[in-house]
Amino acid sequence: MPLASQSPVTLTYSNSSLDEFLLYLPKITNLTDSVAAWVLLGSTLNRPHLPAGLLFQSAFPRHCRVFPMLTRLATLACLFTAPSLALQVANDECAGAQLVWGGVHQISNIGATLSAPDWPSCGCSHGSVAGADVWFRYVATGAGRVDFLSCGWDTMMQIFTGDCGALVGNGCIDDCALCFGGSAGLAIVTPGDVVLIRITGFGGSMGSGTLTVIDTPAGPLGNPVCESTPNSTGVQGIMRIFGQETAAQNDVTLIAGNLPSNALSMMLTSRTQTQTVFAGGSAGHLCLGGDIARFASQVGLSQMGEFRHTIELTSIPEPPNFATAVVAGETWTFQCWHRDTGPAGPTSNFTGAASVPFL
Repeated sequence: MPLASQSPVTLTYSNSSLDEFLLYLPKITNLTDSVAAWVLLGSTLNRPHLPAGLLFQSAFPRHCRVFPMLTRLATLACLFTAPSLALQVANDECAGAQLVWGGVHQISNIGATLSAPDWPSCGCSHGSVAGADVWFRYVATGAGRVDFLSCGWDTMMQIFTGDCGALVGNGCIDDCALCFGGSAGLAIVTPGDVVLIRITGFGGSMGSGTLTVIDTPAGPLGNPVCESTPNSTGVQGIMRIFGQETAAQNDVTLIAGNLPSNALSMMLTSRTQTQTVFAGGSAGHLCLGGDIARFASQVGLSQMGEFRHTIELTSIPEPPNFATAVVAGETWTFQCWHRDTGPAGPTSNFTGAASVPFL
């Protein structure tokens, strides 16, 4: 909520031995107190004896300073903790890295913070200091080369392998010829490898743009067909399907991403698509209808915001027999259910759904 939309700030003056200004701000219920914001209050104080740079105490702001402008005019500036404009960035830290795959993804470091580990010196960074950074996570489904290209503002990129507790970095990359001011990196992967990508603005700059993933390994199967609602991370959970679309090859892995950490999760599938809003009292939308198969024997906890399950296409637990074989010509839709926490307490939610027409 913009600060300008809040109730007017009241400025009072007490004539004591020490000039003192008290700022009273209305109670603001939707703010966190992690980011400092400057508010400039233009005011005809009519007190020319106030010395420039005099510090005042205030009821809510942390620091106030008077700056002279013209004769008998001054501006009172207050630094206070009230980040109504601060964004909750889900992928601000490695543990919340956003899942990406082959294609173009929107990125932004606005509202993010600088994370560990320290950034190395980039070869073309000219001594630039890294600032707010965001994280992305790529899971390889085949062997080959994967390229990562950021565009939209002047960025630096770092590529890691390993996990967040034991990152192995390969330096960092600054400008690339393919996207002026952007950055590009690559990784050589085998199936199952996890690549972590960290992006920051050159010189600590903030901005928005795109991250393009060009992968030689096969991208996701099928297509997204239905959306749910954002979960407690602030973004919607996603469903991606990897493997082979030929049913006889029996090679399909489901990956649910952007989940809350350590959330109890379960994969679902059906041959019928629909959308039931807030199904069963949940906070999300169920995109499946008809006979819904629940992979209840493979319930697990999401790790780093991700839940994976390799399914057995010859034995889908679809009612009433609970052992249905997927055959060529059928289209199956997949979704993930998970526990979550809402404003009123514990709840559940769903990712979006994706469908695969099997050959």
